[in-house]
Amino acid sequence: ESMGSVAGNPSPTWVSFSSAADKQGAGAFLEPAIDSGAAFYFTIATTAAYALEPAPERAPQIEVDPESRLSGTQKTPVLLVEDNPVNQTVAQFMLKQLGYEFKIANNGAEAIEALRETAYALVLMDIEMPIMDGISAAQAIRIEWQTPNYPYIIALTAYAMAGDRERCINAGMQDYITKPLRMQDLQTALQRGENSLFLEQDLLPRNRPNLPQENPMILDQSILDGFLQMAGPEVAAALLHELLEAYAEDVPQRLVAIERAIAQSDPEALRQAAHALRSGSINLGAVQVGQLCRELEQMGKSGSTTGAQALYQQLPLAVGQTIGALKSTYQNLQLAAV
Repeated sequence: ESMGSVAGNPSPTWVSFSSAADKQGAGAFLEPAIDSGAAFYFTIATTAAYALEPAPERAPQIEVDPESRLSGTQKTPVLLVEDNPVNQTVAQFMLKQLGYEFKIANNGAEAIEALRETAYALVLMDIEMPIMDGISAAQAIRIEWQTPNYPYIIALTAYAMAGDRERCINAGMQDYITKPLRMQDLQTALQRGENSLFLEQDLLPRNRPNLPQENPMILDQSILDGFLQMAGPEVAAALLHELLEAYAEDVPQRLVAIERAIAQSDPEALRQAAHALRSGSINLGAVQVGQLCRELEQMGKSGSTTGAQALYQQLPLAVGQTIGALKSTYQNLQLAAV
């Protein structure tokens, strides 16, 4: 149903084909008994078409004057990544009391989008969140953001178990504080972050883990190149940009579906969810993601979810690496077109 409208201004002598046929028989359709035309217009309401716009440049780093930072008159803006409304309220209150400007992201996926829009240098990252948790988000940020735009990430966690701090640091975070939040702990952690950013002029955080070397098996470039060659050089970059945005938008819900199937010990749901992610990934040449999904899909087919969690934990990083490799390809296409 179009949900639109139709109107017009017919001639006084206009007769519709249907009424003419009723009066004169089927021949009226061949020789209409009208001697003048009629003007009509109509509107149709449809879903807006997706308008591909050029990929935005990397968001500029927020500039903070070093002297004002040392004097305490200007604070580095903070990205607060937290899904719990109560915890958001508590953190907002403390940040306001400490004089920080901030933006809130409700999960890791929103945090990544916020960083793409504005290069926040300080990030407060909750660990347990829906869509994309803090560990997965930190791993993805570690892949996508490199010197000098790599943010200083402070983990926020309700747990204080042995190994948690190491897990956060290994994922790409630089600091770690536990809940319930205490004003002094938060202030100290943020000050450590600001000092680190100020002392290292290239904004490389201290204790930043080494970036993993590019794995040639993350992306089978020949698959992607073959597809882009069919598109032609004039539209290859725009097409890859559209595919990349669609993939980045689709992946979070696929990961959630896989995680839910594992949590519910539902082999069939696991098979379907893994297949859906694998299907979109292999078309882009994402062989690492495709292989992990294939193993999860086979588990589901066998009627079991045993061991699926260990495989699933590798997926967010593999997806982040894939998106990073696709972005590199897109940038190369843009440069080649200049």
